[in-house]
This record gives sequence, structure tokens and C-alpha cells, in this order.
Amino acid sequence: MINIPKNDYATPTEVREDVVQLICDAFLRGNAFSFFVPSGMHKTNYVCSKAFVSDPSTFKEESPVKFRGCEMEAAFTEIIKAGYHIFRVAHAGGSYKVTKKPFYPYGGKEVFEFTEKID
Repeated sequence: MINIPKNDYATPTEVREDVVQLICDAFLRGNAFSFFVPSGMHKTNYVCSKAFVSDPSTFKEESPVKFRGCEMEAAFTEIIKAGYHIFRVAHAGGSYKVTKKPFYPYGGKEVFEFTEKID
């Protein structure tokens, strides 16, 4: 008889408001590190107030926090509610960028919600 424990994984649903604020701050800084990359070799699944980060051990200025999909969903909602635009662009194999204008000069598709699975 084969005995395998039941999979107890559950997608996180608790939204930490301070983490949502960090995500919004990182997007709105508008610098080279304000791209969120959800998957691939360069995925940025950590955030601090200045940037999205792929490897928190290499970031010395702050301690980056690993964020959850539900927190990115909340950040997208708040950013769009504030009148900004979010684009999915080809940069780094597929990333997200926030702009004030309803277009992104380097192409991309405007998105209105976060639907990636990152947890």
C-alpha cells in the first residue's frame, strides 16, 4: 500500500497593507528597478520601497519582503484606482510597468488586473 500525505498547500489570501504600499512605491518610483517580473530566471518576487528584487541577499539598503499574489492584486487595484496605467511588456521576458500616460512608448499591452499565479 502506498502512503502519501495529503497536499496541504493553500494559496495565501492575507493581504498585508504595508507590503501593498511597498509594491505601489516600487512601481511609482519609475526607475530601472520599477519593473515587476513574475516568472523566469529574473523573477522579482521581493520588494522594498525602492525596487523589486530577485535576490534579497544582494540588496543591502533595506530588507526586501517576499510578497504574495493577493498583495500584487491589491496593489494593481489601488494603482489603477489612482489613475495610473499598468502595462505588460516584453522586457526581461515579460514584466509589468506602471505609467502615468495611457500608453507605454516601448510597446506592451495595458492590463486592468493581476492574474498571474506567483504563490
